[in-house]
Amino acid sequence: MGLLNFLNNKLKSTHGEEGETKKIVLKIVAAYGVIGIFWIIVSDRLLYTFIGEPKTLQNIQEYKGIFYVLITMFFIYRLVYTPINLLTKSNKRIKETNFKLMDTYSELAATEEELIAQLDETKAINKRYQLLIEGSKDGIWEWDLLNDKFNFSIVTKPPFNYAVGEIQGGFEQWSKLIHPDDKEKANVIFNKYLGEKSGTYRSTYRLRCKDGSYRWILSQGQAEWDVGGKAIRVAGSHTDLTETIDLKESLHKLYYYDNVTDLPNRQMIKMKIEDKIAEFPKEKFALVCFDIDNFKHINDTLGHFAGDELLRYVAKVLKVKLDSVHRIARLGGDEFLILLEYSEISRILAVTEELVTELRKPWHFQDKEFHISLSAGIVTYPDHGSNFDALLKNADSAMYAVKENGKDNFGLYTDEEQQRRSEYMEIVNDLHHAIDKKQFELFYQPILNLESRKVIAVEALIRWFHPEKGFIPPDKFIPIAEQTGQIHEINSWVLRTACTQKKKWEQMGFEPITFSINFSCKSFTQVDPVKNTQMIINESGVKYDEIQLEITETSLIENFDLAIDTIRELSERGIKFALDDFGTGYSSFTYLKKLPIDCLKIDRDFLLTIEMDKTNEIIVNKVIELAHVLGMKVIAEGIETVEQLEVLKKYGCDRGQGYYFSKPLPSSHIEEFLVKQ
Repeated sequence: MGLLNFLNNKLKSTHGEEGETKKIVLKIVAAYGVIGIFWIIVSDRLLYTFIGEPKTLQNIQEYKGIFYVLITMFFIYRLVYTPINLLTKSNKRIKETNFKLMDTYSELAATEEELIAQLDETKAINKRYQLLIEGSKDGIWEWDLLNDKFNFSIVTKPPFNYAVGEIQGGFEQWSKLIHPDDKEKANVIFNKYLGEKSGTYRSTYRLRCKDGSYRWILSQGQAEWDVGGKAIRVAGSHTDLTETIDLKESLHKLYYYDNVTDLPNRQMIKMKIEDKIAEFPKEKFALVCFDIDNFKHINDTLGHFAGDELLRYVAKVLKVKLDSVHRIARLGGDEFLILLEYSEISRILAVTEELVTELRKPWHFQDKEFHISLSAGIVTYPDHGSNFDALLKNADSAMYAVKENGKDNFGLYTDEEQQRRSEYMEIVNDLHHAIDKKQFELFYQPILNLESRKVIAVEALIRWFHPEKGFIPPDKFIPIAEQTGQIHEINSWVLRTACTQKKKWEQMGFEPITFSINFSCKSFTQVDPVKNTQMIINESGVKYDEIQLEITETSLIENFDLAIDTIRELSERGIKFALDDFGTGYSSFTYLKKLPIDCLKIDRDFLLTIEMDKTNEIIVNKVIELAHVLGMKVIAEGIETVEQLEVLKKYGCDRGQGYYFSKPLPSSHIEEFLVKQ
């Protein structure tokens, strides 16, 4: 626009010069006219005066006219040449200048268009930047250190909700918004950045919203320095990290804390103990590992909600009874771990006893009173382990030793417990390969009719001959197999091997006899135990009514609800059941009433002194009478003397087995025994 104005002004100036030119030309024309007229009049009069002859006059007038024309031509030439020459040169210069001006105009027009485009682009960029700033959760900030002016935009955004211009002033005004607990740290970080004079400033702190709440902010930026190395300006961004930090804290709590009791979980207590050992390797402490006795019964009878309430109750008691210097964690299920910051054994035992006693008090749930108990194992660092895993393993071993000895107590880990635990793990590992490596073998002990002395059955007894450890008795590995679930495979092997042997003897011509097979009720917890048992018997081709499964009171106690239906179904198919070790449990008569038992086996302990101990003799007599009234047969185990045999016969005991007749024998030796019979 400036260029157009310039050219317009030039044109106006040119029009003014054209007027002056006209005046000069008019003056020249006027002068020429005057001189010409003067010449004609004067010259003619002079000729008429001095020349009278017409012809001469005519000639002179012709010469005069020619001379006048020549003179006029000369003067016209002189008058016209210079201006026209100047005009031509000026015109040429004007054209050249005009071309230059046109080129310049084109360049200026292009530059003007480019500047306009750049201006539009800058406006668009500024608008996009403004939209970006307004649309994001981030804000920008700038601190003019020379004038102490602090500008920031994040406070006008939700959820800070300050009005534009509400927060004004220098850094001090901004500092007032920082959480009191974060202010000192934020100042230290900022001053450290200014002191180092390099890198990027970065700090995290909480900033107050208008409603008084606080939100986490990530502040970062860079400074501008003068030639003397002094910071004159710092600018950067603010990012609201509240959701990120809340999520991080939620994930931290989810990973390191128990969601039922809000106690630290296994990962957290492990980390704390390992850090403690690393930082103070010589400092002694104790771990108490305990669980709630019979917790499964609470869940099964009252529901998992009640179980969770009990866990919260236990956690609350522990928090109340223990000082904050100690740590409490829930490892999972009903298992808890306590880190006691004591080194004296006496004090550790006293605190543990106090906790166990406190938790024996009745627990109230839904207006009912329940009595609970704990089993706890104690270890000390570094005596019982140098790391968390070793300490927990040994504390767990001590706890299970307490459970095996009646529960509701606590015990300190011992070296003997370590040896027992090592043997336990060895047996567990060896059991995995015992069947595949054919280390099991069935021995058979004859069961005789006490009146006829005829063999009417054999009891199949499992024997484990380990290639390195030698003979391992059943009472040492069967309970372990029941705990680990390996008993299912062992039960199947025993049943299949016994049925196969029975069929073999029948094919050899021996008279069919009943096979009495020890069977753990733990297998009744399998999927479809009736189907599995039937399949094994059917594969062998033996008769159902010639198979008798011996079950113990101990295994029934823990699996009664699952066992009762299975036993009834198998009994309906003809399989007989014998209740082994009768009299050693505390609920035997319940089993006699509810289960289809065919035979009672009197435990050998009642026979040891039966001929001298009248009490045992009376018990045996009454058991035999009771069984007969209920329509059951009676088998006496462990008959070793003729005196024992005579007492049993006197009271009408039906069958018996023991070393008096024969010890358990391998199948080949039993065949010889059967031949003799």
